Amino acid sequence: MLHKVRDEIIRILQTNLGPGIEVELSEPPQIEMGDFSFACFELAKAAKQNPVQLAAVLREKIVASLSPQGLVREVQAVGPYLNFFIDQEKITTQVLSGPVSFKGSRGTVLMDVFQANSLKAFHIGHVRNAALGESIRRILAFVGYKTKTYSYYGDVGINIARWLWYFEKFYQGAVPKAGFNKWAGEIYAQAAQKVAEKPEYEAECQEYNRRLDQRDPKLVKIWKKLCAQSYAGSQEIKKELNCQVDYFFPESVCEAPGKKYVQAQIKAGKLKKDQGAWVIDLDKYDLGVFILLKSDGTALYQTKDYGLAELRRKKVSNFTKLLFVVGSEQEFYFRQLFKSMAVLGYPGWDRNYHVAHGLVSLQDGKMASRLGNVIVYEDLRNETIKRVLAEINKRNASLKNKAKVAEVVAFGAIKFAMLSVDNTRPIKFDWDAVLDFEGDTGPYLQYTYARIRSISRKSGHKKLVAKVDYSLLANIEERRLIKVLSRFSNVITKAADEYRPSLIANYLLNLASEFNHFYHACKVIDQTQPKLMSARLVLIDKVASTIQSGLALLGIETVEEM
Repeated sequence: MLHKVRDEIIRILQTNLGPGIEVELSEPPQIEMGDFSFACFELAKAAKQNPVQLAAVLREKIVASLSPQGLVREVQAVGPYLNFFIDQEKITTQVLSGPVSFKGSRGTVLMDVFQANSLKAFHIGHVRNAALGESIRRILAFVGYKTKTYSYYGDVGINIARWLWYFEKFYQGAVPKAGFNKWAGEIYAQAAQKVAEKPEYEAECQEYNRRLDQRDPKLVKIWKKLCAQSYAGSQEIKKELNCQVDYFFPESVCEAPGKKYVQAQIKAGKLKKDQGAWVIDLDKYDLGVFILLKSDGTALYQTKDYGLAELRRKKVSNFTKLLFVVGSEQEFYFRQLFKSMAVLGYPGWDRNYHVAHGLVSLQDGKMASRLGNVIVYEDLRNETIKRVLAEINKRNASLKNKAKVAEVVAFGAIKFAMLSVDNTRPIKFDWDAVLDFEGDTGPYLQYTYARIRSISRKSGHKKLVAKVDYSLLANIEERRLIKVLSRFSNVITKAADEYRPSLIANYLLNLASEFNHFYHACKVIDQTQPKLMSARLVLIDKVASTIQSGLALLGIETVEEM
């Protein structure tokens, strides 16, 4: 709706100002001053006129040309500004009469998401990655893109080799059946700490990596068994976080096609040798040297990325964009990878985008899996549910299905904490802030939704009135709330274009705040004014459905009672 109103005002102004005049609109600080404003300073300066007088003259011309069928109801000249007032009843009718939807197909987006590496704990940083990828997928699908997602996870390489080295040489215990990934993360940290004790340990790990690269049968047997358990654990996490992943590509299956591609480039004379390794020189792009194959023929991460690209093309060859939802610490690497693809003329390289996200740290500093100072997923989930359940028991001890509600609210709290912060900004995880039912949190939004549903139930209106007099919703609080509702589709569009779920998260906080302001100022349940009550019930129902829709785009569920 805001797009329609803006377009109409711009059309009105350009009709009266003449073609070629650039029109920039702003919103007045208070809704009483109008819905949109146009400043006459630059126009007056170019015409060598007084801006106040120019505004008054323009106002008269515009008022005379307004159409009764248009969305603009009134225009006022306030000093050097032209303030436009929209037809509130028309806007209200359109905003409240139906859901936000987008028509048409916008192409296919392929997405690299959910990086759950084998034999490594899935920790709170991975949760941010998973939540961000899934939310962006949902937003893109909502605006008309077809989405396909894949998980590219590490199951080979030096870190896996260190893990296997430590497991075979030093580990004395049994392999657990439950909580495997958490246990694997502990082994990962112990291996990293052990290898630092003696220089020869690192050489032993390198030998393990060579054996793994060459698929030593003895090592492969234990490696496959352990990675299968790790994969099963990751699948459970994916299910609990409600993330959609269409394809899974372990690094190990990308090695052979990656080496094959690199060998073809060597044969074509596109790579050069540097100290025995095969490289692409990207110095002229200020990107250094990009190694594609080690001197001993061992595949590197970048070798496997080309193998991944070859396998990926067999699954989805025709895509509009390919988004790599990966931490910002990989930014330089992706610049190298994309530029190397450009140099080699790899198909589709120009449709690659790195959607970076910041790290998650604890209040006392940065996390590191090798040091073991992380909040692993299982502990994060269990502790959050425990704390939410304690809060529910304080607030509403008689609530039915408390365990299920606590689970939904806990996952909402975690995901909202990851998505309400702009992608590239780091997050300092704070339990108290994340679970504040009255702060800028997921539980606050879920509670606002449940509160509105409770009001509707208490009203006695089992079904909202079909014929509503929208002209009754005309006071300042109602108009402000309707105006915020009217922005929803614009926010979704911007979030999709910029891959920023935080725009939706913060819009919902603004909407909930505006609703609470409205509810304190306006009586909703008032049997003495049935028509006004019906109109206000429709209004708050729209707020509730918008919160529910917005949270769904963030991958967050709602509950009817809290």
